[in-house]
Amino acid sequence: IKKISEDMVVSLAEEFGVKYHWEGDTVRFKGAGAKGRMTVLPQQVDLKMELGFLLMPLKSKIEKSIIRRLDECLS
Repeated sequence: IKKISEDMVVSLAEEFGVKYHWEGDTVRFKGAGAKGRMTVLPQQVDLKMELGFLLMPLKSKIEKSIIRRLDECLS
Protein backbone atom coordinates (compact mmCIF):
# COMPACT_ATOMS: atom_id res chain seq x y z
CA ILE A 1 0.00 0.00 0.00
CA LYS A 2 2.82 2.41 0.82
CA LYS A 3 4.36 1.88 -2.65
CA ILE A 4 1.00 2.57 -4.29
CA SER A 5 0.58 5.66 -2.12
CA GLU A 6 4.09 6.83 -3.02
CA ASP A 7 3.27 6.52 -6.72
CA MET A 8 0.07 8.50 -6.25
CA VAL A 9 1.81 11.22 -4.23
CA VAL A 10 4.56 11.57 -6.83
CA SER A 11 1.94 11.93 -9.56
CA LEU A 12 -0.09 14.49 -7.60
CA ALA A 13 3.08 16.38 -6.68
CA GLU A 14 3.95 16.70 -10.35
CA GLU A 15 0.42 17.70 -11.33
CA PHE A 16 -0.17 20.26 -8.58
CA GLY A 17 3.41 21.35 -7.84
CA VAL A 18 3.67 20.32 -4.20
CA LYS A 19 6.68 19.11 -2.23
CA TYR A 20 6.28 16.14 0.08
CA HIS A 21 8.05 14.01 2.65
CA TRP A 22 7.22 10.85 4.59
CA GLU A 23 6.99 10.72 8.38
CA GLY A 24 6.43 7.04 9.16
CA ASP A 25 3.14 6.04 7.52
CA THR A 26 2.15 9.65 6.84
CA VAL A 27 3.16 11.73 3.86
CA ARG A 28 2.97 15.49 4.36
CA PHE A 29 2.76 17.79 1.38
CA LYS A 30 2.81 21.52 0.84
CA GLY A 31 2.86 23.75 -2.19
CA ALA A 32 1.62 27.02 -3.55
CA GLY A 33 -1.91 27.20 -2.24
CA ALA A 34 -2.25 23.67 -0.87
CA LYS A 35 -1.06 21.63 2.08
CA GLY A 36 -2.08 18.47 3.80
CA ARG A 37 -1.27 14.92 4.77
CA MET A 38 -2.12 11.37 3.80
CA THR A 39 -1.83 8.52 6.29
CA VAL A 40 -1.64 4.96 5.03
CA LEU A 41 -3.31 2.51 7.41
CA PRO A 42 -3.79 -1.26 6.98
CA GLN A 43 -7.47 -0.95 6.03
CA GLN A 44 -7.72 2.64 4.79
CA VAL A 45 -6.06 5.76 3.46
CA ASP A 46 -6.82 8.95 5.39
CA LEU A 47 -6.31 12.14 3.38
CA LYS A 48 -6.67 15.74 4.50
CA MET A 49 -5.93 18.63 2.15
CA GLU A 50 -6.36 22.34 2.68
CA LEU A 51 -6.65 24.64 -0.32
CA GLY A 52 -5.73 28.28 -0.33
CA PHE A 53 -7.95 30.99 -1.69
CA LEU A 54 -6.55 30.83 -5.23
CA LEU A 55 -7.12 27.09 -5.58
CA MET A 56 -10.66 27.06 -4.19
CA PRO A 57 -12.21 27.41 -7.69
CA LEU A 58 -10.37 24.17 -8.63
CA LYS A 59 -11.58 22.25 -5.57
CA SER A 60 -13.92 19.98 -7.52
CA LYS A 61 -11.26 19.16 -10.13
CA ILE A 62 -8.68 18.41 -7.45
CA GLU A 63 -11.09 16.19 -5.49
CA LYS A 64 -12.06 14.25 -8.61
CA SER A 65 -8.41 13.77 -9.56
CA ILE A 66 -7.50 12.46 -6.11
CA ILE A 67 -10.52 10.13 -5.93
CA ARG A 68 -9.84 8.80 -9.43
CA ARG A 69 -6.18 8.13 -8.61
CA LEU A 70 -7.03 6.45 -5.30
CA ASP A 71 -9.60 4.26 -7.06
CA GLU A 72 -7.08 3.33 -9.77
CA CYS A 73 -4.31 2.59 -7.31
CA LEU A 74 -6.38 0.65 -4.80
CA SER A 75 -8.52 -1.42 -7.15
